[in-house]
Amino acid sequence: MFSNIFRGLAISALCIGLTGCLTEDNYEAAAEALKGSASLREKFVVKCVGEGHDWNARSREAFSWYVSTADAKNPRLLCQRIVNSIASGKLKYKDWQSFNEDELTKGAIAALRGK
Repeated sequence: MFSNIFRGLAISALCIGLTGCLTEDNYEAAAEALKGSASLREKFVVKCVGEGHDWNARSREAFSWYVSTADAKNPRLLCQRIVNSIASGKLKYKDWQSFNEDELTKGAIAALRGK
């Protein structure tokens, strides 16, 4: 259930400008780039909110399993939390991959919660 909901978010947030999408090396390079550039982080957030995910009632409900309902209704906040977690190094590659699976890792859930 969650894999379809998170897949759009996952792909959009990190595949901006990347072709063939995401290997661990590409993930680490993207994380390093995000770490050093506030403007790049903002571009990722805008892409995530605007084009990366269908923020419908079903996806908001899925997010509310992990964050407060008010937070789940705010796509920008969730995207910012994920991007900031990537940039800070808190969201590891294996956590990132869990967005494409049925069960999120503790690291992925912490990222959604902004921890």
